[in-house]
Amino acid sequence: MVGPSVMDACLLALFVIAAVLVIICLLCCTNNHNQDQQQANARLPEEIDAHTKSIAIALLNRVTYPRRRNAAAGGDPDPSAAETLVAEDCAICLGPFEDGDLCSIMPVCRHEFHRDCIVNWLLMANNNTCPLCRAQLQWSAVAENMV
Repeated sequence: MVGPSVMDACLLALFVIAAVLVIICLLCCTNNHNQDQQQANARLPEEIDAHTKSIAIALLNRVTYPRRRNAAAGGDPDPSAAETLVAEDCAICLGPFEDGDLCSIMPVCRHEFHRDCIVNWLLMANNNTCPLCRAQLQWSAVAENMV
């Protein structure tokens, strides 16, 4: 028969093991919660940045090709037309600009692209440069200048 001191030692060992397991479980749960919170906090600036970017894209100058001919025909000239670099083709899709095409002009460098082409370019992962000259776009400045 086992003596009382051996039985007490076994119970104490089981209690210590159980306590260690409970502590390990609590640490794991707390660590998972912290990781979830950090991931949620990391997503928040990305969502805000994506929202700002969407607003800025919506505010890009929208022109219908050929806007340069409107001024020559006696129409109201586009005040930014003189600053816009003249191009015959879209540098993204390499397609020619045709009458009636919806186009956008980049606010920093004044390069012109088909509207759909530049929107797709800017919405690609973290793309915030002109596809032609790589001029850096500041989304907050774009939004301020276009309002």
